Amino acid sequence: NFERYRSIGGTSMEVTNVEVVPIDDLNVMARVGWRFSYDRSKDRKRGLMDFTNFYFLNASDGPLRIFAAVTPDEEAALRQEGLVS
Repeated sequence: NFERYRSIGGTSMEVTNVEVVPIDDLNVMARVGWRFSYDRSKDRKRGLMDFTNFYFLNASDGPLRIFAAVTPDEEAALRQEGLVS
C-alpha cells in the first residue's frame, strides 16, 4: 500500500493514536488513528487526511498477531481529495 500512496503524492503515514480494547484473555481490538500527508508537485496539491483503522489481534500462538482489519473506504476518501479518479 505504501508504494501506491507514494505514487499519488504521499510523503508520510503517521500513527496519531492507538487505543487497545481487550476482548478476552487472548484477543484485543486496536483502534489506530493514521495521518496521511501528501504533496504533489505536478498540481501543487498538498494536505493531510486522518482516518482510523481497527485491527483484531490474537495471542494464542505467542505474540499478538493481526488476524483481521476493518478500514474505512479509503478509495472514496482519496477520490474526494482529488488524489485518484
